[in-house]
Amino acid sequence: MNQQIKSDTTAIPEQSLPEAPIEPSAKAQHKPGVKAWFAYSLLCVFVFTTAWLAALGWLNRSLISELFYESSLARYRVASGEAGPATFYVFHNDFSTLERLAQENEDILGVELSEYSGIAAMAFTSLETEAVGLIRNHSVVKNMLQKDIPMLCH
Repeated sequence: MNQQIKSDTTAIPEQSLPEAPIEPSAKAQHKPGVKAWFAYSLLCVFVFTTAWLAALGWLNRSLISELFYESSLARYRVASGEAGPATFYVFHNDFSTLERLAQENEDILGVELSEYSGIAAMAFTSLETEAVGLIRNHSVVKNMLQKDIPMLCH
């Protein structure tokens, strides 16, 4: 009986398995193709652009330093009240007179009545304008205080 089984197994010819079709994505992984060249060229463009910008910044470092200094100085002047609009609290007797003066003078940007009676906020184009002295010396004005912005510097 063992002979019969042996002869049956030898009688069956070896069959080779059919080859599975290779997908195009599997072929692209083995050989560098268009995607690899695109990635390399994109990397080269990135490196070239970074080097070009670094060289441009190095050659113009004095201009960049000057711009940084000027912008910092301008921010300081605005924050300290040396430049830009200046706001004052005005203690007054008559708000309608302050409104009329604000409409007549172009250096006064506006006037707002406070929630407290007798106090108004007036904005001027700058701290050095003549309108500040005009309002300060007017008969309806008791006192003026500049509204400061507190600055915390490190």
